[in-house]
Amino acid sequence: MRNFWKCLLYDINQGTRKQSRIYVIAVVMFFFLGMNVYSELKFLSPEISMADIAVKLFYGADIFREGDLFQIPYYYMIITAFVGMSIGNYVLTDYKEMGVVHIVKYQNKSVWWYGKCLWNIWHTILLFVSIFIGIMLFGCIIGILSWKVSPLIPESGGYFMVVKEDWKVFSYIFILGICTVIVLNQIQIVFQMMFDSITAYIVYLGNLVFSVLIYSKYLPGNNLMLCRTKIFQEEGIEFWHEIVYLFILWLISVLIGCYFVKKSDVL
Repeated sequence: MRNFWKCLLYDINQGTRKQSRIYVIAVVMFFFLGMNVYSELKFLSPEISMADIAVKLFYGADIFREGDLFQIPYYYMIITAFVGMSIGNYVLTDYKEMGVVHIVKYQNKSVWWYGKCLWNIWHTILLFVSIFIGIMLFGCIIGILSWKVSPLIPESGGYFMVVKEDWKVFSYIFILGICTVIVLNQIQIVFQMMFDSITAYIVYLGNLVFSVLIYSKYLPGNNLMLCRTKIFQEEGIEFWHEIVYLFILWLISVLIGCYFVKKSDVL
């Protein structure tokens, strides 16, 4: 257990420090995305909150049905491509460098692997905090400090909310969003270990593209589109169902990754 905590602290220090630029980029990126969304929403209502900006950013693409005009959900594609790219190739690089030292020192590949899995959780939480800070920073500069969703904007914008409680909206945006990205990036890390970073990212993007075209509670990319949840759809994606499903996916990917790492030749 002591060796595990040493590996975890190493990953939090090294992984976060090596990825530090991505958090700054997230703040800047969502500051300007928030600015762009604000310019779109100000024509719909005189009062705009930071919550309205967040809802618009994470709205996603309406369920695509045969005969519908397909529209590319630009915000969804930009945001999801970014959060997938944010994981980088730290795990794979460390495995070929300092990871060898740790595995030889502790005589346990599992310790090294589980440390990386928990680092992914830590990284994703920091990333979403950075996203939140970017939106909040823009709101503070222009003087919109409220996180209360306006009832006028969804209706005037053509997207009607079934659930309007602020805490439920944010549980889907941030909590379900964090859990979904943790799982998607965990799967991406496993594919990096099995193949390479490019192949892993292609698989990640493939899930997102299929999620736009296919509405399914079992395609995690759908979780990142607020319009496909119970916030906007009576029969939409349900929070607790997805949390349980995501945990099962995460556990399976962790175990598969552990099995592969144990079988692979580190030297």
